[in-house]
Amino acid sequence: MRGAPAQSWPMTHRRSFKPAPTTQQASQQVGERHPSHGLRPWQWSGNRSGELARLLPLWPSQLEDVSIAGRQRIVALLARALRGERQRGRGGHWAYDLSRHAALNRVLQIERSELAKAVAAELALASRDAATKSRED
Repeated sequence: MRGAPAQSWPMTHRRSFKPAPTTQQASQQVGERHPSHGLRPWQWSGNRSGELARLLPLWPSQLEDVSIAGRQRIVALLARALRGERQRGRGGHWAYDLSRHAALNRVLQIERSELAKAVAAELALASRDAATKSRED
């Protein structure tokens, strides 16, 4: 008989000796994420330093600085990085990353709101101190 010889061993996958994955296994492999965090790329992990470290090349001391000046510096760096990512996206650059763009936008909004809260708290403290000082005079 002419034709393909009957194979007694299972089909292998890409020159390996492992059996070829089924369609269900292949679809699971595509959707796998790194097991260390288990989050989607756009979800906030709650760890400010970790999120900023993924997005900006800063020293740990700069990432942990929650003063108003430190937050202003980080907001400026995030805005600059987001502007660059937008330019890459509009220009069709090969290095454009949509998940990085979304993460930069999300973290920038969070940092701006935290900066606004810190400034408001500082102004409230200053006005309270000024009112106390004027009563003493």
